[in-house]
Amino acid sequence: MEPRATSIQSRVLLDLFEQYAARPFVFVRPGGNAGDHLIYLGAEKLARHARLRFTTVTHEAFMEQQYERDTVIYIHGSGGYNPIWSGKPMESLRHAAAHRGVVIQGPSTFWDDLAFLRARIQGSIQAATCERLVLMARERVSYGILHEVCPSDTEIFLDHDTALNLQREDINELVPLRKGAYKLYAIREDKEAQEPENREYFSPWLDPVRHGGSFEGWVRLHAGANELITNRLHSSILGSILGIPTTLLPNSYFKNRAIWEYSLKDRGVKWMERLAVGTPSRVIHQFEPARRLMRRMRVRRFVARLHGVSPK
Repeated sequence: MEPRATSIQSRVLLDLFEQYAARPFVFVRPGGNAGDHLIYLGAEKLARHARLRFTTVTHEAFMEQQYERDTVIYIHGSGGYNPIWSGKPMESLRHAAAHRGVVIQGPSTFWDDLAFLRARIQGSIQAATCERLVLMARERVSYGILHEVCPSDTEIFLDHDTALNLQREDINELVPLRKGAYKLYAIREDKEAQEPENREYFSPWLDPVRHGGSFEGWVRLHAGANELITNRLHSSILGSILGIPTTLLPNSYFKNRAIWEYSLKDRGVKWMERLAVGTPSRVIHQFEPARRLMRRMRVRRFVARLHGVSPK
């Protein structure tokens, strides 16, 4: 996939890459779902634009390795600096802090519990032996949090989520796209979910990570929509890349709102604090037996198929 310079959003990160373009890079993937894969693709596009020589490793492989001092370690950005998920980005940072060369933590979101972050990353930063350690936030809330948590001499930068470096043409080269045909409610159903007060029962309503299958299936699920309502951040980012009218809802903490304000508002993504649904769905919501029936997976799959969606 050849880089398209006009789509570059992560300009601060690009400048860092270009500063060290003569050195080999290791890109660490901390794990995650299809949305995280979009982050990886956007950073790798940026790396090719900067003409980097880079290899990619998993978190598990990275934790078993030591690297020569001239190697630059880049840890992909994520939303993993919190107690909700696996903690792999924090483990990667701790291991990278012992590296003698340059370490860059890509644009990420950081938990707003300062005591938690101080316990998990402050020691790693204070003990770092790196030639240079750079931490990057992907929205202004996390940027402020890092300044509260980190030693005063820590290099802290603000830049966009690397997935935003991708264009529709980049996605189409990986997964042939089709014209949208349905209104998709891509609503997460996991530990980071904020349950909407109402549901839309007569349009496809599913968690794209759970029901999209592979990365290619996840992309096709979104690309088949002519409108997208979601509380999954990277569903909204993909919608903006593909030019689909997209509305982002809150997740369980500040992440979605903060990234919408910093990056997505100017890309035409709308924000909705509370989900608005049609009258039939509001009526069903008032009756518990009907509500339970319409929320059954079998019924939801049937509704999705009526609209041309075939969830995995």
